[in-house]
Amino acid sequence: MSAFPFELQPFRRQALKMLRNRAFTLVEILTVCGIMSILMGLLFTAVSRAKEVKSETVCLNNLHQIGIALQAYATDNGDRLPQTFNPPHNMIWRGDLGGVGAGLLYPYLKTLDVFYCPGASGLKRNSEWADNWGKSGGGDLGAWCSYVYRDGETGLLDAYAGRALMMDANKCQNGEEVNVNHKEKAVNILWGDGHVKKYPNDDLSLSIPDHDFEEWAAANCELFERADQKGP
Repeated sequence: MSAFPFELQPFRRQALKMLRNRAFTLVEILTVCGIMSILMGLLFTAVSRAKEVKSETVCLNNLHQIGIALQAYATDNGDRLPQTFNPPHNMIWRGDLGGVGAGLLYPYLKTLDVFYCPGASGLKRNSEWADNWGKSGGGDLGAWCSYVYRDGETGLLDAYAGRALMMDANKCQNGEEVNVNHKEKAVNILWGDGHVKKYPNDDLSLSIPDHDFEEWAAANCELFERADQKGP
């Protein structure tokens, strides 16, 4: 028992009452809000980065699956790759021809999803660029994917050893952005031997520069020449 029971008990009760009734000051509230804002910012950054990593991983897997399909197609067709018109380009279906370029791999892939990078800004699976797959019509009716396919020259798979075969389509045409994958910060490339590798694109050397419609084939050819210089 306290030696001063009558003097201290009222003081203790008063102190406890003051603590219970004490309100937060404006400075304390602002400090808490500031800390919460910082934590929310860090959480948002972490979630955003996690989504980017997931997108890049799915994209790498897409190109890997396309690489396997290319190998299978070549095996069934005398070592030849799918042929296309005015290569390279990212068209996979043309109304008057049917499947073109990488689109000829559909029987091996059984899905259109692998032709579309989840980090694409414009060439998405659920966009107008994919809606015309399977439809008959003129040469202007078609479907485009978010990867550029290189076929050309001999068309033989062995001719592409150490060379890029397919890659992210970052393109600007007639002054307008058509599509960028992964915010144009990185580019995934499928090489002739079937392996896929990610490359930084800070200098935009792996993007297709702005060009007129008539120059698209030349612009895409220059893109793959720059990709070859990166080496597998």
